Parts: sequence; C-alpha cells; structure tokens
Amino acid sequence: MENPIEKLVEQFIVACSWNSWETITQLVPEIVSEGGKRATPTLLKIAEDSLKGLPTRKMALEMIGMIQDEEVIPELQIILRNKRGVKRKTLRGIPEDSDKMDDEEYIQDEVVLTMGKIQGTSAELDELIHRDMRITRGTLSGKKITPSLTEEIGEFEEYNMIWYKIEPGDAIHRYMGGFGGPLGHAGIYIGCKKGEELEDCRNHKIIEMSPKRCVTNNLYNFCHHEDAPSDSFWGFRKHRSITRPGRKIIFERAKGMAQKQARYSFFAGYKSPEIPTFRCDGLVEWCYEQAVREGIVDDNNWMDLTPSLQACSPKFSRVIDCPFDRRCFI
Repeated sequence: MENPIEKLVEQFIVACSWNSWETITQLVPEIVSEGGKRATPTLLKIAEDSLKGLPTRKMALEMIGMIQDEEVIPELQIILRNKRGVKRKTLRGIPEDSDKMDDEEYIQDEVVLTMGKIQGTSAELDELIHRDMRITRGTLSGKKITPSLTEEIGEFEEYNMIWYKIEPGDAIHRYMGGFGGPLGHAGIYIGCKKGEELEDCRNHKIIEMSPKRCVTNNLYNFCHHEDAPSDSFWGFRKHRSITRPGRKIIFERAKGMAQKQARYSFFAGYKSPEIPTFRCDGLVEWCYEQAVREGIVDDNNWMDLTPSLQACSPKFSRVIDCPFDRRCFI
C-alpha cells in the first residue's frame, strides 16, 4: 500500500521541478502538519540527493526544521560529517567569496541551521552555528569573507536624497523568471553616492536576497535578470507613511542584514531577523515594519506574502517608473 506522505513529498518534488508556487504552498503545510515525523525520512533522502537540485534540497531541510523532530538530529549529524570533506571550488580569475560556495558546502550550513531550529537557539547552539559556518566558508585562520557580497555602501548621508523622485529606502519590485515567475522579486533601493555619475544605473545600489543570502547589488543587475524580460521592472514604490528618518531606518536595517549575510529561507524563516534568515519580500517587509508600524502587507506567515502583493499594496501612495533610458536594461 502506498504511503500517502511519500506521495505528497513526490508531488512536492514535481512541483519544484515545474516551478509551481501554488502547488508548493499547498503541499508544504500538508507535509509538515499531516506527515510530521513520518515525513522526515523521505525529506532527509531529498536533502542528501545532489541530483534533486539546491532549492528542493534546501526546502526539504526547512520542512524538517518546521516539523521539530528531535529524533532526526543524529541523522542530520551524519549528513554533516559525510559532507565535511567537500572542498571549495575555486573559480579561475574570480576571488573566492561565500556566494560562490559549492552547493554541498551550502547544504552543510543548512543542516546546521536545521539542527538549530529543532534544538532551540541557546548560546551554545548559536556558537555551534557560527563556528560551523566559519569552517564551511573557509574563514578561519585569519581569512576574511571577501567584501564583494557585503560591499561597503557607506552611510545614509553619503547618498543623494532625491533624484528624479526616487529616494533611498524606496521599495523596488520586478517580475521574476523561473521559480518565482509573476509572483515577483523584491528589494530595497539604497541610492547613488554623491559624486558618482547619476545617469549610470550601475552606480545605483540596492539590497536584495539572492538565492543564498542577503547581498548588495546594483539596479542594473536587479532589473537585468537572466530569466526575466528587459521590461520586467515594476517601479520604485513610496509608502504613504514614510519619513526621512524612516528611510534612514530602512537603509540601516537593510545594510545590517547585508553585512551579516542573512541567509535565504523560503518558508518559516521568511522573515526571521533573529537568526537571521529572510525571503526577498520578507526582508523588505521587515525593514518597513521597523520604520512604519503598519508595514506593507498584513502577513501572518510565509504564505500571506509575495512581492506582487507588496507591489499592489494600497499603503504605497506613489509608484515611480524607471528614470533611466530603457537601453540600460537591455
């Protein structure tokens, strides 16, 4: 007789391969609530299977963390030990940094974080997580994380406050190709430093969640996504209650998470600054909640929020189209 939980997990794998967000959001709560501990053996197999793809394996580990089955800790430790021997791949001509880490190294970090979610966040466990991440990123023995991911973006006052009606702290959204599709992608516009060429969109900085962690990027790269059309940008959005001090708070919170390299989390950790983990829309929502209590969307869990819902929120009073020549994004 077929195990109904294994059938649900198989449907989840198919949904991931087809980038079906709606199906995934339906299946995950079923697997976690109805499957519970019965689902963990199958989810563990997915996490170990390098052929399943990084997003699917990562989501499987996130579900294990949501199930809170302490009996799975020894098996997670075995996975961690088995993957410790993985060596970092060096890209010729490109400095090593933590966003180019091997998928297996990334899974090591995810396993440690999953253990942390199950066991709680005691001081000892926090140290285990931080120590293990330093080991897997190769940052012991005086080696530092390359600053390309946590690029120093300066202080709030170093940026032009208003240019063509766009300002630091504006929320930005775009169509997202592949997994996210029309649900979109979100980020926070940081601005262009005083003295730099304003007409070059590459000088305009943004902060976003990459598939692995929170990074500083530029507006060109945000809009010029390989899976999205060149006209995918949905504009700069201005919250009805935002003030200049509020913009500074958004700037500082986003910058802080980029410096901490907050990790990407699709499900329960979609907006968890204490870990820290975020999804792209969760990062934007949290930053705005620090500046204006009402935030953008009234979300209670990871299923209540998407970038497209943020972009359509009535709490945004104005939308500013891209001020750059469209050739910038082609």
